[in-house]
Formats: sequence, C-alpha cells, structure tokens
Amino acid sequence: MNTKGTWLIPFGERRHSGIFECNFLWRRENVYVIDNHRLALWCWLRHLDSTTTVDILHMDQHYDCLMSCHDEWVTALPPDIGALSLEEFSAYLWQGTFEPCPLFRSDNYLSLFMLRYGTQVVNAYLSTHRDGDRPCFDFHEFTILECMGYLNARCSASNSAKTILNIDIDYFTETGFDKPIIIVSREFLRALGKIIGKGLQNGSILCLTVALSPEFSGSWQLAEMLTQGLLEPAGIPFSLTGK
Repeated sequence: MNTKGTWLIPFGERRHSGIFECNFLWRRENVYVIDNHRLALWCWLRHLDSTTTVDILHMDQHYDCLMSCHDEWVTALPPDIGALSLEEFSAYLWQGTFEPCPLFRSDNYLSLFMLRYGTQVVNAYLSTHRDGDRPCFDFHEFTILECMGYLNARCSASNSAKTILNIDIDYFTETGFDKPIIIVSREFLRALGKIIGKGLQNGSILCLTVALSPEFSGSWQLAEMLTQGLLEPAGIPFSLTGK
C-alpha cells in the first residue's frame, strides 16, 4: 500500500477554488482529496467497473446536480467517461452558450454520474443543506445522524455491497454570518473518521472522495482543519501544511 499518497495534481498555492478550477488532487489507494468536487466522477470510475453495484452517500452543503444545461451536457458526454485520462477529463469541453466550456463542473458531476451509471447504483443517499437544484433521479434524503448510522452499519464488517462515499467539508459548516459556523463537534468528526477508517480497511467503502471547498467552508484554514479532524482518525495522512 502507498502509505504516503500521490499528488496527481501537485498542490501549488491556496488559490480560488471555483466551478472549473482544481488546485490539487491527492490520492492514496481508493482515497482522494481535492479542493472541490469537479474531479470526483473521474476518481470513482477508477474503482467502478461494469459489473459492480454500489450505494452512494453524498454529504455536502449542495446537491451538486445543476440542471440549467442538463440536456446539453448529457448530449455532450463522451461514450466512455472511464476511458478518459485525468488530463482529458479535466479538459473535456462542450459547446457552451457563448464559447466552449469544461463539461465536468463542481456543481453538475453527480447528476451526470447518476444518468450514465445509475443502473449500477442500488441506493443513492443524499445528505445536504438542501442548497441547489433538486436531483432528477430517485434518492433518499438523510439527516447527519442517519449518515452516521448508515456508515456505522455498513462499515462495521466486510460487506458484499460497496459504498462510494462523497464528502464535502462545507457540509460541516454554515456560512453567511459574521463568521463561519462549525455545526459539528470535534468528537463527531473523530467518531465519523474512525468509522470511515474501518470501512476502508474492510473494503466496505469502494471509494472515498473528500473536497475542501474553501469558499463554501469559510476559508482554506478552516477547511484544512476540519479535513484533518476527519481524516486523521481514519488513518489517512493528508496535509497541505508547509505547501
């Protein structure tokens, strides 16, 4: 096992992290950490073959299912998304309203995944702040405690059913006030991290993607602190410190 991880996109600096930009992508085995979820779909497809069925658990402030140009995006999808290299996936374009634009965005990837691979998804569990367009696919709405209960049951032993776990750190915060509010305790993050660690060890989690989303979390500093608070108990040695 690669115990240290690999920078698939090397981290340079703490820049704006928007719809199209990706400042870094770090991987260790089936764990990926990114500054936003634009590349999450590409990460999942490293581990999802045509014979695998999965659950997906999406924990995020937002639904990430923007519908404004959904039909056009669907028409523009390549025949085999999984065959794209990281560079090809990042640069893949569709003819936008005014000019060519990247097809895969941080706010549309989940609906595109479900449209193309939804027949392989047994259950879609979404736990959000109900921000953004409501998904066009069938899903179960989870509370934060239901997420914990589901993961505790799924990760407590080796399961034939696998889970794609998609976490945005902005899920644990609320902005729009004088200062960002952290809505979970340190103890909650630690408990969640330990459960995730068990699921990674016994193979119940097929793939874990974690996005920092510094603009929506409140700041890079806050996002990094919460990320380490979640990943350290899971035994995942990720850090941007000193970069």
